[in-house]
Amino acid sequence: MTLQEICAVMMLTVGSIWDIRWKRIPAGLLIFNVLFGAILIAANREVDWRQDWYLYAVGILIGIILLLTGRFCGGCIGAADGIMTAVIGGMIGYQETLLLLMNAVLAAAVFSILLIAIKKAGRGTAIPFLPFMLLGYIIILV
Repeated sequence: MTLQEICAVMMLTVGSIWDIRWKRIPAGLLIFNVLFGAILIAANREVDWRQDWYLYAVGILIGIILLLTGRFCGGCIGAADGIMTAVIGGMIGYQETLLLLMNAVLAAAVFSILLIAIKKAGRGTAIPFLPFMLLGYIIILV
């Protein structure tokens, strides 16, 4: 595992714990992740930034799109989900970011269907998304 992968897993794990336990991510943790992620992105020597910068910029853009979508749909997507996607997207690139989100949405959908089936939740029940992002990323790494 690379340093970026280890740090991405750690960021998602800590965020997931906060998301599950308190249904919110503290601003300080998000700011730390943004700053630390920026340092990791800048220090990544495995990337030829002159040629491949757009792969990581689009990864960040995906997170920004999620953040804006959450703002315009009244909080259907949490701000922390968009910010964490932008940070992780800048670290792993847009292709893995899209794969991570696809895995996360699929896992969240299966989990939600199970909750509805056993009558523990309804259609409007909010669930934490960062744990599914963590699961989606672990699936990619395996």
